[in-house]
Amino acid sequence: MIIKKLKECLGLTDLKKNNPPLIEKEDYYIENNKYVFTEKYHLKRGNCCGNFCRHCPYDHVNCVED
Repeated sequence: MIIKKLKECLGLTDLKKNNPPLIEKEDYYIENNKYVFTEKYHLKRGNCCGNFCRHCPYDHVNCVED
């Protein structure tokens, strides 16, 4: 259920057709009860999601500071 909500939040609701399931320790890990996506996951995703992710390989190009 948590993974489903996380996917919806990131705009990845059609994962069954387009993406394989998320794999813990490969695509993400949990730190202080928060999901942290790996660089490998972001590369599979294909673009910056704009959330200032720690392992963003796209230099946070879609992130906007308030």
